[in-house]
Amino acid sequence: MWILMYADDISLACDIAEKLREAVTTMDATFLLWGLTISTKKTKVLVVGRNAAAQAADSVITLRGDQLEVVSQFKYLGSVFTSDCMLDVEITHRVAAASSAFQQLRRASIWISRALTLSVKMQFFQCIVMSVLLYFGETWAVVKQHISHLAVFQKNWLQRICGISLRDHVPNVDILNRCNTLSVECQLQGKRLRWLGHVFRPEGCPMIEWLRSFCLVKSRALTHLAALGLASMMLRCVIVKTVKLVDP
Repeated sequence: MWILMYADDISLACDIAEKLREAVTTMDATFLLWGLTISTKKTKVLVVGRNAAAQAADSVITLRGDQLEVVSQFKYLGSVFTSDCMLDVEITHRVAAASSAFQQLRRASIWISRALTLSVKMQFFQCIVMSVLLYFGETWAVVKQHISHLAVFQKNWLQRICGISLRDHVPNVDILNRCNTLSVECQLQGKRLRWLGHVFRPEGCPMIEWLRSFCLVKSRALTHLAALGLASMMLRCVIVKTVKLVDP
């Protein structure tokens, strides 16, 4: 019954198509008993993994005579999920959304207002712009190119807030210090550590000790995850590096 509380945003995850068919059929029958109807036009099927394209043909699900569309990417709760589990599309989407938020505040004259101190402007920036840019970022398996892409936009936005032009040749570190904020990479690491603290904390086992056993030997972990695909291995590497920040 608890799933009915989130009737507008339900996702079902199964390892094989047949289980998903059964789950969708059962959920639809349950909803009908309570006067709820699943929209077949809005409901999508997303197959993820290395062989997603090949498995998509076998993942056809029919609900009340209508065939559910199989897609290669899907936006769920503000994040874009893709069949290859990579971050390129999601980060592009996050940058566009954050840029839109920044421009809305610019049109409201927040960044050029003399009545607001830099500290107040940075509170607007962190709460409205950076929260959009790094939304769900604690679960990202980022690589250097993703960090660089995000950092470029953060730098450009901070330069506009401080009234700094490229001709001033102000180093990135000085801009961050002037704005009293952290880099994109440090903010992502902080979000990830807070998330790991909640997710990986079994009873009676400190977070760091559990994560040490979880990531035990890097080479062994990567070998074990090889069958799960590149995205899983990347996430494991990111977790290992993040834990080493607090427990070298």
